[in-house]
Amino acid sequence: MPNCHVTAFADFLTRSHRELFASCRGRSLDRGRFSQALLAAILMAGIVVALPAQVHPGLHFAELGKRHLPVDLDQTRALAFGDVDGDGDLDLVVGNWGQQNRLYRNSGTGTFTDGTAGRMPVDADRTTSLVLGDVDGDGDLDLVIGNFQQQNRLYRNDGTGTFTAATTSRLPLDNDGTTSVAMGDVDLDGDLDLVFGNFLQNRLYLNNGAGTFTDATASRMPVDSDNTNSVALGDVDGDGDLDVVFGNGGQQNRLHRNDGTGTFTDATASRLPVDGDSTTSVAFGDVDGDGDLDLVFGNGGLFLEQSRLCLNDGTGTYTDATAGRMPLASSGTLSLAFGDFDGDGDLDLVFGNFLQNRIHANDGTGTFTDVTPSRMPVDGDQTAAVALGDVDDDGDLDLVAGNTSLYFGQANRLHLNDGMGTFTDTTAGRVPTVGGRTRAMAFVDVDGDGDPDLVIVDEQHQNRLYLNNGMGSFTDATAMRMPFGNHASTAVAAGDVDGDGDPDLVIGNHGQQDRLYLNDGAGVFTDATVTRMPADSEETTAVALGDVDGDGSLDMVLGTWGYNRLYLNDGTGTFAYATIGRLPLVSDATTSVALGDVDGDGDLDLVVGNGGPLGQQNRLYLNSGTGTFADATASRMPVGTDTTLALAFGDVDGDGDLDLVIGNSGYYGGQQNRLYQNNGTGTFTDVTASRMPVVGDNTTSLVLGDVDGDGDLDLVIGNFDECSAWTGCSGQQNRLYLNHGAGTFTDATASRLPTGSDQTFAVALGDVDGDGDLDLVVGNGHGQQNRLHMNLQRQLDAAHLLRAGQPYTLDVYSRAGLSNASDLAFPYLSTTRRSIPVRPYGTLGIDPMAPLPLVLIPQPAGIGSVTWTVPNNPAFAGVEVFAQALLIQALTDLRLTNVTADVVLR
Repeated sequence: MPNCHVTAFADFLTRSHRELFASCRGRSLDRGRFSQALLAAILMAGIVVALPAQVHPGLHFAELGKRHLPVDLDQTRALAFGDVDGDGDLDLVVGNWGQQNRLYRNSGTGTFTDGTAGRMPVDADRTTSLVLGDVDGDGDLDLVIGNFQQQNRLYRNDGTGTFTAATTSRLPLDNDGTTSVAMGDVDLDGDLDLVFGNFLQNRLYLNNGAGTFTDATASRMPVDSDNTNSVALGDVDGDGDLDVVFGNGGQQNRLHRNDGTGTFTDATASRLPVDGDSTTSVAFGDVDGDGDLDLVFGNGGLFLEQSRLCLNDGTGTYTDATAGRMPLASSGTLSLAFGDFDGDGDLDLVFGNFLQNRIHANDGTGTFTDVTPSRMPVDGDQTAAVALGDVDDDGDLDLVAGNTSLYFGQANRLHLNDGMGTFTDTTAGRVPTVGGRTRAMAFVDVDGDGDPDLVIVDEQHQNRLYLNNGMGSFTDATAMRMPFGNHASTAVAAGDVDGDGDPDLVIGNHGQQDRLYLNDGAGVFTDATVTRMPADSEETTAVALGDVDGDGSLDMVLGTWGYNRLYLNDGTGTFAYATIGRLPLVSDATTSVALGDVDGDGDLDLVVGNGGPLGQQNRLYLNSGTGTFADATASRMPVGTDTTLALAFGDVDGDGDLDLVIGNSGYYGGQQNRLYQNNGTGTFTDVTASRMPVVGDNTTSLVLGDVDGDGDLDLVIGNFDECSAWTGCSGQQNRLYLNHGAGTFTDATASRLPTGSDQTFAVALGDVDGDGDLDLVVGNGHGQQNRLHMNLQRQLDAAHLLRAGQPYTLDVYSRAGLSNASDLAFPYLSTTRRSIPVRPYGTLGIDPMAPLPLVLIPQPAGIGSVTWTVPNNPAFAGVEVFAQALLIQALTDLRLTNVTADVVLR
């Protein structure tokens, strides 16, 4: 983007007052001068904008991000675009497995709201497919729903987008294993008929013209017992009627030719290539521009097979042209769609896959190139449905991906097209969307830029490094910065082990060699295990770093299901086995370890948390000062046989010593978590009954931190639930306990933490966006998305993309709980980033250029909004715009929010 465009945009922004932050050019700020400047700016602005709370009413934490599509955790299996309410834009119907199907209404600009309540019948079917069409000839789009081993359904539209169930009187009774449905006039009588693809016999329902269907399968469709996953209608032989292709799982796909009256004959043997693929999806399209319908079969699902391109010779006879025309990939395809997404006049392909979705660009002759890396957001979703449509009325095809997972739902995604076939995720959160089996995490500034980055260790996949942009948004930097390998990792600890001033990583692995990754100072890690770590293959479950022998270097304690280990550091990051003679040899089922000076003698003592299905006694080992530990459990620790999975040290009662919080799990039944109070000499007393809520969770992780800014340590608890082949994974609610200042905790989960049923194995607190409060990251297993919950004490958020000619709304959260009076926010826009400490108000993160109207934030809702219309000038495309606000909380407390950033899109 030429610099003149950035300058022009900056000039546009500065057509207003800049006095408020004029005194911030230096490194210090006079409070009185600042307050006077603020008052002057308020008086000059003249307008106070007060908008009602729109999202997350009252919560202290929320998962923020772009929200052009409603946030959901449904098990989506089907999508259908159509203008259901007659307002000229494309609405979206979402079909879910075992959950309510949904109607999302389009604002006309590509922002959808959930219109299900009041407009869709209540249902919880196992929906696998959807199709919209005017079945009753009244000019609006009705909805047909295909369900698996349940009654298929017909919903009639009243013309305004309100659907009424009409199944009983208009659709034949069935209980088929329906996986797909297609709509078209197969008998040429002017109305829309239905073909259902089923497990076992596929079916044909003929329409009487008024939207009442009759089952004509017996007389008009060949007998079959295929495992059909997909069905497509199209005139393959050029005779003017609709033929049908069935995509089958692990069986021969089939082509049935229409005789023009809606009677079909199986023409597979002579017209389709022989196959036995696991076909999940089928699509017709003229890919080579010769005027006939070619076929693409999407294959794989969990079996990761090659998808196929079959070219039509014009008479409905197909030849497999995959080799040389389709990228060779085993992507686990579950769905596909044709569309000209790059505007060059030919049909391109979108693949919805079990992991990364893909787009293939057509060269106009039917030869496809995978352009995913440069044009599609990275994802780790399990996409079951894709749909293309121009949702924002800009003349290009946008993309919706309907997602599911083996155990949990994943958020569906809307990708907007820039007109040239490059897609932007309008549903993106702040952490990459990679689902795995996260077992541990650490916030650590690996690249020395002053903000916390995120290290994630995964039990089944590649460990990951996410770099923070300084504003709380993370980018996956794993490929270029982390050693490659799947090590069954379970634990991580960060610290400068080699004394070069940057944090290194120790990663504990399950039944494999534990690993040491050394940092080069810029956040690039090298595996130094072979030369610097003792060889091992234990069942490591926990890692802690600390100087246990007082020589100034970080030593290492590893907890295992067996004998725990102590490795001493020689000061250069080379570790030696020192367990014998220094650590008691006890064969516990250790799950967690924590180092801290519990007895006030200046050295690091060790608490060991033990688990196992039957539970075990946790242990306290006191340090002699030279790194030799003695078991003091019997005299200093309460007796107990809990199944402990997590430990956290912290001075929760403000008396200057380290207390201990213990997270327990009963696996299936749950157990009470515990608080042990330290008397100052390292003797612990169980004060759970009087100071902790009575709850029996399956806790896997704990973290202490002052989340509400009142000066004491609060507690966040991560919970999980066991998964099984019969019941799946139900998950558990994570919890937030607020400290009253003396170490008594109250459960504030319901009012402050998002509702959810995550399979959480790790939690971590850190100020990721530089606004002075602690945000929360939640690491989940079983394919669930990890989550970043932003602290809403003082938060600025832009829920929608910054697009030329479109409204851009900034939401300002103020949930510090200081007063019931309304708070004020003074937001500014800028094209320049800054980082100037302005104590005690926070950090000025922008060069303020254009003030927006003041925002009134009513309490206790704690949210206000202001909307700015982006100039409709294509020259501004690509310019980055920043925003920050000054909050006035409880009329007197002044604090700066975080900084947001967005790029102007076309």
